[in-house]
Amino acid sequence: MDQSEPKKEEKQELPLEIDRGRCVRFRHASGTCDACVKACGSGALVLRDGLFRVFPQKCTQCGACAAACPLGAVRLPPPVRPPREEILRAAGKEKSLVLSCSRAAEGGRGLRLKCLLALDRETLIEAFASGADEIEFVAGKCASCPRKSPRTLEERMKEVQEAACAAGFEPRFALRVNPGGIELGRRFLFRRLAQRVAEPEKEAEVTLQPNIADYCNPEDDRSKHEIPPRRSRLIEALAKLRERSGGAGDAAAKTAGKVFFKPRIDAAECADCLMCAAACPTGAIRLEKDDKGTRLYTNARACAGCGLCLDLCYKNAVKLEPASLEEAASGEETLECEHAAGEDSGDSSGGADDWGKLESMFTVPVYRT
Repeated sequence: MDQSEPKKEEKQELPLEIDRGRCVRFRHASGTCDACVKACGSGALVLRDGLFRVFPQKCTQCGACAAACPLGAVRLPPPVRPPREEILRAAGKEKSLVLSCSRAAEGGRGLRLKCLLALDRETLIEAFASGADEIEFVAGKCASCPRKSPRTLEERMKEVQEAACAAGFEPRFALRVNPGGIELGRRFLFRRLAQRVAEPEKEAEVTLQPNIADYCNPEDDRSKHEIPPRRSRLIEALAKLRERSGGAGDAAAKTAGKVFFKPRIDAAECADCLMCAAACPTGAIRLEKDDKGTRLYTNARACAGCGLCLDLCYKNAVKLEPASLEEAASGEETLECEHAAGEDSGDSSGGADDWGKLESMFTVPVYRT
């Protein structure tokens, strides 16, 4: 008789983790951000019924989802995450920085990365600020790559150019396609087939019965309001680029509304519900409350343009306006609206659209700390 202990079912390792303290979707039920899902071209990350569904066997580990998140809420394991420190060191030594994807031919020049789409805008801006004059991408045939994403290198370069323009700096890029690169299509096909044969129901279990704790750290605190590290690094890098370029000139005006934002609150429309300040993941809207009443302050340094404040305001009193690099760098706060203690904020019934937003606050768990 076999008295061996039953084999414990191994927990499936998921390819990503979502920091629900930063993720707009977990901060508030009214959040509509889906940047990570739009960046995923393999269907490994989807939104259904307001929850993320992760398909580990579909993930190609391209890293595009993490690069697309403006708040840095998507975390990738080290093998997928681009080696930022190594990239910046190379940028400080070489005026022409070469970054090559894993599909480029063996022995290619420059740093080899798993996928170039994992490079976020901030890291590339930092590379220029570290001394690089030009960045050359050496890619394979992206159109036929299993690690495909709706996002493209051309779009990423445009994002970097818009951001650098705020500092009056014109980054130079070169894109070279290596037709002799490694063919990954068959590798991915056979890997997927082998996984399905060995564990045919694994994918279905994860899909139909998603466990948030599997891909979200339960210790993430949704009551915190922190400026994303990537945001701070972007502002610091642009300040260095401004020194290199000698000033912004007229170029900064072209980036208005594309890089930096600042929440503006219509005091006449504000119902003083204070949800915008409570839910804002970065602290771009700050509440000050005492015996005299409540005050809402905003600043451009913290705002990542996620739009959560717009999504949840049932009075549509919040708008996002373009901000300059100077405003973002200073972090200066602006008093947007003030309500005295016991003051009537006016009619809060709203119209049909307002009630649609208001209803979503009560039909699902809204904000938990």
